[in-house]
Amino acid sequence: MCLPPARQRSDSTKAVVSAARAYVLNLAGIFQNDVGRMWSLCEESLRIGRIVGDKRSIAWALHNLGSLTDDITLKKQWYAESLALFREIGNIWGTCWSLIEQALMESTCGDATRAAARSDEA
Repeated sequence: MCLPPARQRSDSTKAVVSAARAYVLNLAGIFQNDVGRMWSLCEESLRIGRIVGDKRSIAWALHNLGSLTDDITLKKQWYAESLALFREIGNIWGTCWSLIEQALMESTCGDATRAAARSDEA
């Protein structure tokens, strides 16, 4: 399927194209060997996802940014937000992956009880 030029697209087509772009940027971000490049691609994916309201792109971007940051407060916040979105949209893979990442984070922070709970839930 070929899309018409951007200036001729309907608003709904523009939203779909933007959502797809956000998702692809996020995927491209996770396959980079350069953390700075990964970060910028995931941030761009998050920005576009929020503009068009694409919860899948938002959830994955938050999840991946959480994986990249060393700031535990941000990591917890982004993982919690991504988990809530994955659950809301019924994305089982994203939900499980987010729970596993949270379990690893809790374990690293020394909270074995919470880590075990997250791991069991996954």
